[in-house]
Amino acid sequence: MTFINDLTANDLTKKWLFRYINENSEKIFPVENDDKRILENTGYYLIAGEVKLNDDTTYPAVFGISSDDGGEMFEYHFLTEKGWIGSSDDICNKLNKTKTRVFPFRYHLFIKVENDLHLDAQY
Repeated sequence: MTFINDLTANDLTKKWLFRYINENSEKIFPVENDDKRILENTGYYLIAGEVKLNDDTTYPAVFGISSDDGGEMFEYHFLTEKGWIGSSDDICNKLNKTKTRVFPFRYHLFIKVENDLHLDAQY
């Protein structure tokens, strides 16, 4: 078990799917998935992928996605040259970018969510 902030870019190329050990913990563990897809209504996952900011900057990322809510994203974490930046951070300030250079961002999930309603925000 580890924390998101302990993951490296190399880790995200080897393991694509994680879960929290429980809803009150920030510790995560890898989940085996050979299908490269998550079935609908199977819970909340942390999925490795990539984010592309509005200025076309890309970063390795982990997205908190619910398969119970049509692939709704509830959190994100980007691995930048300054370290991990998450949805609870002031992302524009941490990246020293304006809102229009960051948002709207698009994202790519390394594992797909069945019946994902948010494909328009993905690439």
